[in-house]
Amino acid sequence: MKYIYMLLILISFSAIATENYQYKGVITRQVAGGEQIIINSKTYTIDNETIIHGEVSQGEAAPVFDKGQTIGFSIDEDGTRISSVWINPTE
Repeated sequence: MKYIYMLLILISFSAIATENYQYKGVITRQVAGGEQIIINSKTYTIDNETIIHGEVSQGEAAPVFDKGQTIGFSIDEDGTRISSVWINPTE
């Protein structure tokens, strides 16, 4: 019974984590070098300090995403730097 409760708690935390992003979009392009990424026709900066929720390839200066990939993301107060990314967010 103890394991069932632990499993339910883990599932609850997983569901909560997928809902913490501010925006959802499709990656149009990632500029060479990887530090600029275009999502829904808007340019953002991204770097190795960006928190990634999920698996993604790691480039020298920033994570590397696939064109057309859907992500959830949060931005810093300045509105241009992505602080966190959720890979393949739920609807």
